[in-house]
Amino acid sequence: MRDPTAAKRVSPGIPSPGDRGILRVATESSSNACGPAEEMKLIFQMEPTEQTDFLAMAADIYLRIQDKEHAQEVVKEGFTTANALLQRDLAAPGLKEVPKTVWDAAETYRRIITLGVNASFPSTEAMVQQIPDPPLREYEEIMVARALLGVPVRRYMVMYSSGSSVLGELDVSYDRFS
Repeated sequence: MRDPTAAKRVSPGIPSPGDRGILRVATESSSNACGPAEEMKLIFQMEPTEQTDFLAMAADIYLRIQDKEHAQEVVKEGFTTANALLQRDLAAPGLKEVPKTVWDAAETYRRIITLGVNASFPSTEAMVQQIPDPPLREYEEIMVARALLGVPVRRYMVMYSSGSSVLGELDVSYDRFS
């Protein structure tokens, strides 16, 4: 009798189909004229609000292919983006009555921190200490601890200066990359 779960099990050392796809994209990107460095230049032509998803995806791919050096470079850029969003959020009158922990900048910090602690904890910790807003910095220090424990934020809410909000849920765990 055939084992119905056998197809779901993958032998150690043999990449899953998803991992093979990521490896293929990474190797093809590095051999094409438009490699990751060129693709990163395109990301920075976007508005900061749109950069977060792409930076998180790029750092995630680098972590999956065990390239922690490039992942940390992307994380650094993610902190730059989060800092720009924080300055915008601090100036937005519509967010004055909303807790900072649900601002767009806070969500960007959270996502980047979750990836950053797996790329380089000391570097990520140093960047967290440079967050210019003390209450938000303290909150993000808690996010560092959660990420180190392998407990990334799964549910989130983001409030925008326009008064709109987004509720979401992530089913991604980066703890296997450490």
